[in-house]
Amino acid sequence: ACSKSLEDLSSGIKEMVGSCIEGTVLPDQLSGGTFTLTNLGMLGIDHFTPVINPPEAAILGVGGISLRPVRDREGKVSYAEGITLSLTIDHQAVDGAPAARFLKDLVDTLNNYPGANAGNDKGDE
Repeated sequence: ACSKSLEDLSSGIKEMVGSCIEGTVLPDQLSGGTFTLTNLGMLGIDHFTPVINPPEAAILGVGGISLRPVRDREGKVSYAEGITLSLTIDHQAVDGAPAARFLKDLVDTLNNYPGANAGNDKGDE
């Protein structure tokens, strides 16, 4: 995964999701990972605590999209869509500080992704 482009990763993920949905994924295609991404948002779950799949090092849980109050620079409160991310790590493999920085960097990247704040009037744009 380290040597793949974002487009290649996206394509591979879509292929794997399709295989899982169709029931054609093979067990060896689901083994050997170090990190899992799990999404319960599509089931209407806003937040949850994902459990690591041993021997993997971490798992990131993605919750559903929900409206949350935000305050703009003038102090006015409005609502914007947001998601919950929950990172569970194995402290035998990953130190907490780098994991927290990873999660912060991911949040910053998602918040600054083009179109991420479309329709969001936080006053930051």
